[in-house]
Amino acid sequence: MSDWLPSLNALRAFEAAARHLSFTQAAVELGVTPAAVKQLVDKLEQAIGEPLVQRDGKGLKVTPLGQAAMGDLNDGMQRIAEAVRKMRDPQIRQRLVISCEASFASSWLVPNLSTFRREFPQINILVESSQRIAQLQAGEADIAIRYGGDTSGLVAHRLFDDEIFPVCSPALLADRSRPLAIDALRDLPLIHSDMSRLGWVTQARKYFEWRNWAKQVGFDFDPAKNENAGFFDDYDHAMQVAVAGLGIVLASGPVAEGLLKRGLLVRPFNEVLSPGIGFDVVTSPLAAERADVQSFVAWIRAMVSTGQ
Repeated sequence: MSDWLPSLNALRAFEAAARHLSFTQAAVELGVTPAAVKQLVDKLEQAIGEPLVQRDGKGLKVTPLGQAAMGDLNDGMQRIAEAVRKMRDPQIRQRLVISCEASFASSWLVPNLSTFRREFPQINILVESSQRIAQLQAGEADIAIRYGGDTSGLVAHRLFDDEIFPVCSPALLADRSRPLAIDALRDLPLIHSDMSRLGWVTQARKYFEWRNWAKQVGFDFDPAKNENAGFFDDYDHAMQVAVAGLGIVLASGPVAEGLLKRGLLVRPFNEVLSPGIGFDVVTSPLAAERADVQSFVAWIRAMVSTGQ
């Protein structure tokens, strides 16, 4: 029959595999095994009668036939996800799901949300602060604040160009005047951020390692010789330990900004690393057409541009 449609699960598996160019990553998104994804794609290819993906080294390559279907399939999956979201939350008031890394959410986004609520009282905000990267194309969130991640295929606007520098409690420095010479770093207890398991930092994690940061700013430094104030894979916890006066930590400028303004943290050195990455507000192309998404994106860009 000309209007026959394959299984929705098979179409969903192909769309995810083609978008990630990986059965494994598609399986993570869909919550199944890579073998299950491959089996569904195989069944779809059998139903269509043509190959849609091919092995390409360790990854996948989408065939021309598969590429011809990708745009419509991607839009279709997003629209289905949006329809399900509306069925699950049929309230008149709109709700925006914002995916955001926890430290940025607590230090910048949440403290500023009251102004958004005053301007747009009809829009509810749900902030999902997680180390997991939400799949916007699959409808897992409406908007995301991403740090140094891949924004290909998404609508992205830069919010902050990051700067990374050491911060600590003023109590840790006793009566020493600032700025200190960078050599004084050798005498301070170091807080280490072990970000190897965190998806949101991607390639940026190296800039939060003491040895690499020092090398980038031209300082010959062996952090192994310093007292350790702790190792943390939760960046929020590392910042809290610094506020408590137990050590010095490498901070992201936008994340530390509020704590610096309140005097809970200080910058002991002038040295700063500008890694060429930053925080972006991103949406899927489909979500970017919605009025509520446009309102939030315009609001957060205005807040950043006015320095609030």
